[in-house]
Amino acid sequence: MTTTDLAGFTVYLAYRLFGYGLRHTPASVATTLTLAEPAVAAVLGVTVLGERLPAVSWCGLAVLALGLVLLTAPVGTGQRER
Repeated sequence: MTTTDLAGFTVYLAYRLFGYGLRHTPASVATTLTLAEPAVAAVLGVTVLGERLPAVSWCGLAVLALGLVLLTAPVGTGQRER
């Protein structure tokens, strides 16, 4: 098996599993996970591969993390107690 075959197989397998997960996941959860994926890839690149990110990229990751926290935070019903 050549390197190209191995890369093609792993990409194929990853996208098959991703598609399977999307079919069995609510749209809101799938959207949140899809937004988080590039951030996870960037952090893995820094921690595993030793890449360096400029300060503006770290700020972008922080804004994305804050948005994901706000997106997943429970929302009240909007009714006040009397």
